[in-house]
Amino acid sequence: MSDTQQRINSYCLMILAAIGLTSALIFTRPVLVPLVISLFIFAITSPFINFLQTKLKVPRVVSIVLTILIFLFFSTLLVVMVTSSIESFVKATTIYRERVIQAISFVNGLLENWEVNFDLRNIQDDLKKVPLESVLKGSSNFVSVVGNFSLLIIGNSTLIIIYVMFLIFGSSGNIQSPLINSIAEKISKYVATKFLMSLATGIITGLTLYFFGVDLAFMFAVLTILLNFIPSIGSIFAVLLPLPILLLEHGIGGTFFGVLIITASTQITIGNIIEPKLMGESMDLHPVVVMAFLTFWGLVWGVPGMFLAVPITAIIKIVLSKIESTHAISELLAGRLPNNL
Repeated sequence: MSDTQQRINSYCLMILAAIGLTSALIFTRPVLVPLVISLFIFAITSPFINFLQTKLKVPRVVSIVLTILIFLFFSTLLVVMVTSSIESFVKATTIYRERVIQAISFVNGLLENWEVNFDLRNIQDDLKKVPLESVLKGSSNFVSVVGNFSLLIIGNSTLIIIYVMFLIFGSSGNIQSPLINSIAEKISKYVATKFLMSLATGIITGLTLYFFGVDLAFMFAVLTILLNFIPSIGSIFAVLLPLPILLLEHGIGGTFFGVLIITASTQITIGNIIEPKLMGESMDLHPVVVMAFLTFWGLVWGVPGMFLAVPITAIIKIVLSKIESTHAISELLAGRLPNNL
């Protein structure tokens, strides 16, 4: 009876600790999210810095400064190109509204032919009355929203850059801990492989959309790269996002189905065939565990948590596997039933 009570007390304490830790993660989200992102950026940039230092014999300070400049250059280029894509979308809002009105008129005609008593003409009239030009092109509110959003991104980016700089300058480059080396190796392999596969998917998607003359091709390519870091559901959203614009521009026809088939085939080929072969068992996580933690980190940290779900869960698994009392939990996360259960 005493052993049973002790076990029950231990489980209750674990549940209470998990609840307290989750509450702390939610409360400290504004600080922890930039810090965790900085740690992953540090894990990506460290091999490049070591390569410059060891292979090319570049001084460490120069390697660090060069890496930071390259990172800032590509980040600025990305922001400028995405902003340009959004501006082109805003300029074409009037055209999109007319196409939506035409689509509603077509559907309304079909409903009348099928003798369905559902009139959509009120929606058409409401759309015609919306002053999109003044709202999006000349409105100070729109400019204010964009400005505040830009300041938010710049503020978080500045904090992340400061974190990364302190991490890089504070690191000697030689880590003696086997646990930290194991974590860094797995995370670096995952992030590097995922980035290359996402980049290839985004390039193919962007070129496909550009070839078929779809607006915002570059923005959709960037979104594809980012969404592919979200396991499973990210690739689905990446395929579905361009479809409304494609439908408004070209309607349902050969172009629509051509883009859909090419983008979906690219996601399936790279995500389900090429990427698993390159990734191997680097994360060693069961798909059900990935989806469960994807939901958990999404609830705790929002969209950034969904991007960071797999690496964070992999780190937790590695740490649990190194502790004898929690090794069984590590095996469960990998989808294997421990021998002692």
